[in-house]
Amino acid sequence: MAMSSAAADFDTTSAADGLIKNVVNWVGKYNFDDDSDNDDDNSTIYYTHRKDALNMSRMASEHARESSEALRRGDRNKEYHLSLMAHEESICANKLHQKAAEEIMRKTNKSNNIWKLDLHCLHASEAVDAVKQRLKKLEASPRTPLKSLSPHCQPNVLTIITGVGKHSRGSPVLPGAVKEFLTSNRYRFYDLRPGVITVYPKFVETM
Repeated sequence: MAMSSAAADFDTTSAADGLIKNVVNWVGKYNFDDDSDNDDDNSTIYYTHRKDALNMSRMASEHARESSEALRRGDRNKEYHLSLMAHEESICANKLHQKAAEEIMRKTNKSNNIWKLDLHCLHASEAVDAVKQRLKKLEASPRTPLKSLSPHCQPNVLTIITGVGKHSRGSPVLPGAVKEFLTSNRYRFYDLRPGVITVYPKFVETM
């Protein structure tokens, strides 16, 4: 596997002391925890778009494990080269996950207007970023006139669909991550029902 210039400049000491743990921890966050409500539909969307990213993540994890074993045997040369591979593959996997998240967002939100955001099949960091970007976009625009809203749309309130975490290990992942972001940034929000959060954007009042 050809290495990029970034990999060529990778420090041997950091490879030996910290890379293995970092790569394994990084890969671990990409387990299937999309908080889906509809198992069949959302599982299909998740794995269809993330297949390449997940495969690359597994390769990075495997090479990180092999590098750790080489280090224990005292084979520093093999440990170093395996560490570089894991490092390069983790970067590639991250880019693939970012691309997958964008494609998933387009698919799950194709029928939604700007006031509704579906976060199904996203990972926690991706979901928080999507909420952050949507609120930024809403807050940069004037309030929507009431007459232009549909009868069933609550005016100037963002509805966020997180799901209830059927696939999460332990507590649901997305609701907690989104609420932590909203709380830390002092947004007003409440649970409309399990798996659905409504948020009041911070509109700047004009005279």
